[in-house]
Amino acid sequence: MTRQVSKRLISFFTTLVVLLGMWSSALAAAEDTPEKPEDPLELLVTNLYEGILGREGAPEEIAFWSGSARKGELTGAQLALNFLTGDEFPKRKLGDADFVRALYLGVLGREGSDSEVGYWDGVIGNGASRSFVMSCILNSEEFGKICANCGIEQGSYYSTQLCDKYPKVSAFVARLYSNCLDRRFERSGLNYWLGQLVQKKQGGFEVAKGFFDSEEFKAKELINEEFVTVCYRTLLDREPEIDGLIYWVGKLNSKEMTRSEVLELFCTLPEFRGLCDNFGIFYSTTYVRRMYPEACEILDKVGWDIRKAYDWSVGITYVRSSLNQDYGTRYLAHLGFSTRQGNCYVYAATFYEMTQALGYDSHQIVGYVKNRNGGLSPHSWVEIDMEGTTYVFDPEFEQTKPGRDGWKFHYGKSGTWMYADYYRFN
Repeated sequence: MTRQVSKRLISFFTTLVVLLGMWSSALAAAEDTPEKPEDPLELLVTNLYEGILGREGAPEEIAFWSGSARKGELTGAQLALNFLTGDEFPKRKLGDADFVRALYLGVLGREGSDSEVGYWDGVIGNGASRSFVMSCILNSEEFGKICANCGIEQGSYYSTQLCDKYPKVSAFVARLYSNCLDRRFERSGLNYWLGQLVQKKQGGFEVAKGFFDSEEFKAKELINEEFVTVCYRTLLDREPEIDGLIYWVGKLNSKEMTRSEVLELFCTLPEFRGLCDNFGIFYSTTYVRRMYPEACEILDKVGWDIRKAYDWSVGITYVRSSLNQDYGTRYLAHLGFSTRQGNCYVYAATFYEMTQALGYDSHQIVGYVKNRNGGLSPHSWVEIDMEGTTYVFDPEFEQTKPGRDGWKFHYGKSGTWMYADYYRFN
């Protein structure tokens, strides 16, 4: 009996010691964990220090930033940006996914879910900058509610980076890295190729060729079947069909064609042209310069912009002549580019070729306009299908009718010609 009591006492005291140890550890951990401030604005600043900078903010630091915001010297967006764009945050050298997690913790004060982090990581991987993700979070409704609870204005922030201004073009470059080089882009490389496309220095074909011709791609030492498969995925955005794969691999195996020749033929297919259209880029500047050399020469001087092209055509000196559509658009445009004078057919032809070089769905129009005597006079102008509708551009009208506007209008607009019996010449 005494032994049983003794064992029970030993067991009791052992359990008590363990429980005391656990309570002591929990108490120590609680003492080590700083209490979150009750003031919403101080809590926001605390979260910015811990989530963005990965450290605790000193009391005087928290007081400084919360005080500045409380006095209206900083909006919520400006407050967060001081942490995100300062010297300290980049030193953490976070990967894209961890950057997104830090953004959620610091700005929104919560953990980002796996789906949220995965989504924004994918957006960055598709070419967008971290600044773009920052702008989306800082302009979000959720952050707005946090700022309202803090008693401060939310403010706003927008990325000015080229990749965010042209997200579809950035995505085109990003997929070249992924499909050709089997890796994620480096930011400097993406910005280079993006600049080439946006500035019209290279088109989709030239940039794709640059990836296929790179030493990095050649170092992969792909067999012919693998090479053709990459061509399908990269240039046609699909997997190869069996017959097509056999055909192209046969051409390479027999040495009837080189890889460069196969690549170029792939880039002449309608599917690649359509892919370029979907990403909002030129199919080929080489092709454009070959088709419209004089138009490209003018665009190089005035800028690759439709308004600048239109203004150049408006500046042509009007000369009465018997020139008409029978001379053909190419001859009429050449006359305008070389002499910068002519009649309405010349005005329309020069603007048409420049818009073609710019990649617009444009057409030179031939028809008639009502004259002051109530009759019809032959005339030529340009139509462009854009933004889901058809617009009229009439540079000769603007030149010969001072004070009138021939830029981008709909048929029947007050103050413009009354057009009749017209058709698309090309």
